[in-house]
Amino acid sequence: MQQAIKTYLYQYPLRSVLFLAFITHLAAAVFSGGYAMHDDHFLIIETSGSWVDGKDYNDWLPSTQKQQIEDGVRDKLQPQGHSFVYPGFHYLIFSGLKKIGLDNPKAQMLVVRLLHVFLSLWAVFLAFKITEYLSDKKTALIAGIVFALSWSLPFLSVRNLVEMACIPFLLWGVYLIAKYEIKNKFGYYLLAGVAFGFAFTIRYQLAVYIFFMGLVFLFQGKWKLLIGVTIGSILSILVFQGLLDYLLWGYPFAEFIEYVRYNASSARADYANDLGKTFWFSYIFVLGFMTVPILGMFWIFGVFNKFKRYLWISLPVVAFVAFHSIYINRQERFVFPVVYLVVILGIIGWKAFYDKSKFWQNHAKLWKGILIASWIFNTLFLVVLTVDYSKRSRVESAYFLYDKSPVNSVIQENTFRGDTPMIPRYYSGKWDFSILSITTIDQLNAWKTNATTAPDYVFFYGEENIKERVKPFQEKFPKLHLITTIEPSFFDVILVKINPLNKNERIIIYGTKG
Repeated sequence: MQQAIKTYLYQYPLRSVLFLAFITHLAAAVFSGGYAMHDDHFLIIETSGSWVDGKDYNDWLPSTQKQQIEDGVRDKLQPQGHSFVYPGFHYLIFSGLKKIGLDNPKAQMLVVRLLHVFLSLWAVFLAFKITEYLSDKKTALIAGIVFALSWSLPFLSVRNLVEMACIPFLLWGVYLIAKYEIKNKFGYYLLAGVAFGFAFTIRYQLAVYIFFMGLVFLFQGKWKLLIGVTIGSILSILVFQGLLDYLLWGYPFAEFIEYVRYNASSARADYANDLGKTFWFSYIFVLGFMTVPILGMFWIFGVFNKFKRYLWISLPVVAFVAFHSIYINRQERFVFPVVYLVVILGIIGWKAFYDKSKFWQNHAKLWKGILIASWIFNTLFLVVLTVDYSKRSRVESAYFLYDKSPVNSVIQENTFRGDTPMIPRYYSGKWDFSILSITTIDQLNAWKTNATTAPDYVFFYGEENIKERVKPFQEKFPKLHLITTIEPSFFDVILVKINPLNKNERIIIYGTKG
């Protein structure tokens, strides 16, 4: 059986890799609901979901801001520094689903995740072919298996992170150059530029990658390649960023200009200082750990083993990581866009080093042990994360409101811990109910003194001292009663134990009306 599988893998490597990737990514799409981080939900799903319902959750649209100016809430129109390309893609999906009668937010998100499965399969295909063109089919098979079975990639690939969504388009550009450079076809270089430009409109920071790639072509004297990629990138950016912003704001690149302005401001520096307190080299460990644990660090070494040979890929990758390492705001997701390229270069470089290394040739058992340990850890993490319902308690508590009508107000209570998360309104199907967060005793006392109308529901975060925390609400509104308790997912609980700063509490829902 083992020999038959091995034979099939070598006989049909690409087909095998895509099948494995389809299984793992489909499992993630079906079983791994919720959202991973703040941005993949509140900047993408809440934004586009509210647009479909005639609202504007983040106040991004000029029409909303014009109304706010008339109401005296805002004094001028102000782009918010976010590309509309990826949220716009979700807007089109949600609009289409609404038109065919699919209104349930959980069903809609299943469709969105399934669409991301095919986007990620395209990325796996491109990564396989890039590896094959740069090296050989055997190395491409190894890389493909890594992309199909890495513990974090199926989970991350079906999330709504711009850092992951830009990857297939970045790889498409690299693929076109890797495949057609030997033919020196200007048209394919132009198309590669279009791909790079579109990737930029999803994730602005990829400008660093594109710039350094162009520098390599410039110093290598590859003029046709440089001109083709440059023109293609400019045309793509003009259409998907410049024209879109012009139609919205009356001048091109409004959102990108605001993005650059805000990130250069002192306010952003203060925010980054609070958030980004990791070491400059933390991204090396992120890239080394997020594919196959332990092995990933060998692949980091492999990137530099063949650095000069694949300079047009390796230098932009290193420059991209260096840029984020220098910038004070460091979040692990910022380097996700280059993870596929790191693995491709790393596997090629490490394999070349291993084949020539006398040490590793003489310690084959040690390497076999490393391989076994790495894949054991990877498989355990893969099984847990691929079926993890991320932020389950938050999503399910919002979804609890979906079939409830009317819902005018909700109170979030967490006087024990002192903070409450944002409610993902999209899952409630409602945008207008008010939310009051009570996180201190002073706030609680002020509410008791001033409140005259009962909220529809009270969400208590965490079960600590729950009887004492519920008592003031029962005194104020005697009809208060327990409705349900929503548990966090298994992995959410693990994250809290690893780092108590993670807010994945049990949510206890009380109603105030009989």
